Amino acid sequence: MKDGDICRGEIFSSIDDYHASVCLIAVVQKSPGHAERICKIQSDATKRLVELISPRPSLREIYEAYLKMIAKLKLPLICPFAVFEKP
Repeated sequence: MKDGDICRGEIFSSIDDYHASVCLIAVVQKSPGHAERICKIQSDATKRLVELISPRPSLREIYEAYLKMIAKLKLPLICPFAVFEKP
């Protein structure tokens, strides 16, 4: 790895049919400007998504809101599909 590289690590767990994951993005030494911009947009989007979540959130609404929040990044989607509850 070299200065400016971005690493992503994920940890998945499953206990009694409950599945969870944690993701961490880290930069080797100093991050390039575009990486800081991407992290800021995603961090802001995450904070806004937390505000949308209610006791019974609409997964479709949350997913669509997230897509709008990160659209300015013009990055390919990691998961181009989603499973939603029936209306």
